[in-house]
Amino acid sequence: MGGGALEQTDKRPEIIKKTWRLRSLSKLKKIAIIVIIISLCLGSAGALYLRRLSDMDTVFKNIDWTGEDNETNSPDMNAAFSGQKIINIALLGHDSNDARVKKRLKGYTGLVDANMVAAVNIETGEVNIVSIPRDSLVPIYNQGKYKDKINSA
Repeated sequence: MGGGALEQTDKRPEIIKKTWRLRSLSKLKKIAIIVIIISLCLGSAGALYLRRLSDMDTVFKNIDWTGEDNETNSPDMNAAFSGQKIINIALLGHDSNDARVKKRLKGYTGLVDANMVAAVNIETGEVNIVSIPRDSLVPIYNQGKYKDKINSA
């Protein structure tokens, strides 16, 4: 009988160590599961948001597309670009908000915050876009050797 009592005391510290390991593993598993669930929820919400942004009917639903199309007001695009293989389009983003509008100086209307040029190949349908960095120094027209950033030029 005495030997049995010694065996129990010898096994008890091992059991305590094993249960502590199981508890800490189960806590880590719980934390990992919670992190995975939160990541999946955020990823799904982001994917849904991007999908809605890519749906043009949703993005432009408040625009009245039924306006009058007067032939005298709209140029003939086929005539304007006949013989052209590539059309270049300047894409400019305007940086202005209410705080800047209230503080603006006379004549200040904001700066361009995105400068891009899209080259559309009419024959192949290929589109190439070049982004021009805002901090590019360029000569200012009619200012001699003076240079300034392209978004303020």
